[in-house]
Amino acid sequence: MKKLFLFIFVVLTYSVIGQNQSIDEVRRMYFEDWQGKCGAEDLDRMLGDSNLENDPVLMAYKAAAKTTLANCKTTPLSKLSVFREGKDLLEKAVVSAPGNVEVRFIRFTVQTNIPGFLGYNNMEADKKFILDNLNLQQQSEMDSDLKNRITEYFIQSEDVTAEEKSVLVNSMSGG
Repeated sequence: MKKLFLFIFVVLTYSVIGQNQSIDEVRRMYFEDWQGKCGAEDLDRMLGDSNLENDPVLMAYKAAAKTTLANCKTTPLSKLSVFREGKDLLEKAVVSAPGNVEVRFIRFTVQTNIPGFLGYNNMEADKKFILDNLNLQQQSEMDSDLKNRITEYFIQSEDVTAEEKSVLVNSMSGG
C-alpha cells in the first residue's frame, strides 16, 4: 500500500511540476541543458503530457523536444513516427499563435537542425518574420533573455546571411 501511495504521489507531483514550469526554466533546458543525443528526454518529461492547448509557447517547446527524440529511436520508422508527432504539435503551436516570435523561433531552430530530406522547411518565412518583428516585440512582451537567445542563435546560424546578421547586430545596438 505504501508503494502504491508513493507511486501516486510521485506521479501527481511530477504532473503538477510539468504544468507549472516557468518559461525561463523551459528555455534554459532547451538551449543549455541537453546532454547527448537524447537530452530532449528531460524537457519532454518535464513538460509531461499536460494540456498545453492554452500555451502555444510551451506547446512549441514540447514539440521541439519530441522532434529531437527521434534521435533516440533505433529504427527509421520509429524515428520518423516520433519526428512527425513533434512536427504536427509544432505546427499546431504555430497555427495557435502565428504572430508569436518565440513560437516561430522554436520552429526555426528545429528546422535548422534536421536533415533536408524530411521536407520540413519554413525557415526563410520564419527568419524574415523574426527579423521583422524582433525589435517590435522586444519593447512589449518579449523579455531580454529571449531576445538575447534569438540574437545569439541567429549570429551563430549558418542559415542567416552575413547581411542579416549585420542588420540584427546593428538593430540590437541601436544603430
